[in-house]
Amino acid sequence: MNTFVLNWLIIALVSLVLEMTSPGLFLFLSFTFGACAGAVASWLEFSFNFQLASALITTFASFLLLYFLMKRTDYLDSNSGYHSNIYALKGKKGMVVTSIKKGSFGQVKISGELWAARSLDSLEIVQGSWVQIVHVQGAHVLVKKIDIALGE
Repeated sequence: MNTFVLNWLIIALVSLVLEMTSPGLFLFLSFTFGACAGAVASWLEFSFNFQLASALITTFASFLLLYFLMKRTDYLDSNSGYHSNIYALKGKKGMVVTSIKKGSFGQVKISGELWAARSLDSLEIVQGSWVQIVHVQGAHVLVKKIDIALGE
């Protein structure tokens, strides 16, 4: 076996291991494909320049292909409309459990969870009032009072 073939396969193996140990955009997977293309070119006994060119072109092409596949499935799109964790709270309604004093914190129950809350416009919101989450700041939420009967 040609030593270049072995070198290309080692590069492919290292890239594959790096891909498996790093979450993200499948960057190292592209290098794995490129190194495999270089190994095939070496096995077919092409010149080193041809091997290198085929490895680089395959790496670039597979990176573009993977990028557009991920973009198409909204994997890379942060504006996909799906939010998780605390970002899902924005727009939800909750009930004030502990009054929110002017310029101070209170507590709001949102989907069964208690959150520290501040009034968006620094007004007092009494216990039992309905509020809507406007923004999440760290471990507390900014809320505005709503009239639940109007469905606001």
